[in-house]
Amino acid sequence: TDLIDLKVGEPFEFSVDADGKEAPKVQLTKDGKEVKFTSVGGIRHVYSVPEVKPEHQGVYKVTAKNKTSTEETNVNLHVTAPLQITQSLTDTHVLLGQSGALSITCDAFPSPKFTWFFNDTELKNSGKHKIESKQNVYTLTINKCDHPDVGTYRVLVDNGIDHTEQTAKLHVGVKPKVEAPKPANDQTCVIEQDTQISWKFSGIEKPEVTWLFNGQPLPTDDRFHVTESEDGISTLSIHKAQLADKGTYTAKATNPVGEAEAKTTLNIAGIKPTLTNDLDATLQATKGESMTIKLSATGTPRPDIVWTRGNDELAPNDRIQVTVPTAEGDDTYTLTILNVQPEDQGDYSAKISNVGGTVKSKKCKVAVSSK
Repeated sequence: TDLIDLKVGEPFEFSVDADGKEAPKVQLTKDGKEVKFTSVGGIRHVYSVPEVKPEHQGVYKVTAKNKTSTEETNVNLHVTAPLQITQSLTDTHVLLGQSGALSITCDAFPSPKFTWFFNDTELKNSGKHKIESKQNVYTLTINKCDHPDVGTYRVLVDNGIDHTEQTAKLHVGVKPKVEAPKPANDQTCVIEQDTQISWKFSGIEKPEVTWLFNGQPLPTDDRFHVTESEDGISTLSIHKAQLADKGTYTAKATNPVGEAEAKTTLNIAGIKPTLTNDLDATLQATKGESMTIKLSATGTPRPDIVWTRGNDELAPNDRIQVTVPTAEGDDTYTLTILNVQPEDQGDYSAKISNVGGTVKSKKCKVAVSSK
């Protein structure tokens, strides 16, 4: 018997010459079952396989027989395949209390033996650990994962002709959670003031927090600054809040096993206007000349003004001029009427308003006299 060792993919061929005074009948069997020769030419009988596979392993027997005698020869083909890992072990994140699986996909012949270890202690099938194989996928399942299951898992693969080992880490995590009675609230900030929005999150691994404004990533701006504390509080600081900062701020906490969101609706309140100098009670104007009344008012944002005579709003035109403060520190509002006419006589007042509220001035009684 010839013993031939081949690796998967190598060529296999043998031939016999069968001759006799009476031509013999030649038969080829593999493990007792008849197979056909690849080619027969004269007395030469050839069997060949260009690339052997595990299923070609076996005992090949050639029998040459005629009336006078029988001859036999055997070829024992042994096929091996080195380990071929097509999918490696990878680090796995699993939720606390859930099952975690570590899998490796390996092609080899003979089929390999797998030995699993946790922190270098060999694992056996148990209620905690389930070791199984389906076709070429070999899996270790860890049931009801808890923090003591965190660590390094190792698998040793050996099929007698080749061996290898791989490791992977198991992480047991807890989804991020908002540490507040409700994951939403409202806040109000006075315009031009600094404000902060804070949310506390728990989770294992510690979550990473990103901030959104009205659903979009928060603009990177000198006025916005995010800080994180060791105990999981993420704080968004807003410097000198503007009206445009009004909206919904979302803190989104993410870790490998989940995410959580908390929302704050921020309202921007104005500082209601305050009259620092009101209108004079009376004014004597002269027909044909100009007259001016004025007041001073503060507020944030800078208030708008509407002037009225009686119940009529006064719209600026060629004869009626309205000025409002523009410079920092200026808070004077003036109404000037050119070429005063008798119909300009009456009770003048102003309404000063911004998002914070509205204030009305006293009335100024204007009398118009002839020159």
